[in-house]
Amino acid sequence: EELRWCSSDFSTDGKWCYLVFWVVPRPHNRPIRWSSLKKRLLSVCPSCSSAASLYLPQDVPARPSEVYLLKLCSFDRRGLLH
Repeated sequence: EELRWCSSDFSTDGKWCYLVFWVVPRPHNRPIRWSSLKKRLLSVCPSCSSAASLYLPQDVPARPSEVYLLKLCSFDRRGLLH
């Protein structure tokens, strides 16, 4: 794997659930395949993951960054988050 998971956190405001994952690159010189990570995350999301593409920019210019944001849409089953 190209990334190492360091920590995570989540919270909810009763409507939205926020998941934060802190990952760092493994010590190597290979480029990180962010599109592959995005596909893997979307593949494990609930069935409304097809709606997630509405929130993700399709043509984002590549630039170095230390923070990446992936927004997903999901309908909560009553009581699942509480």
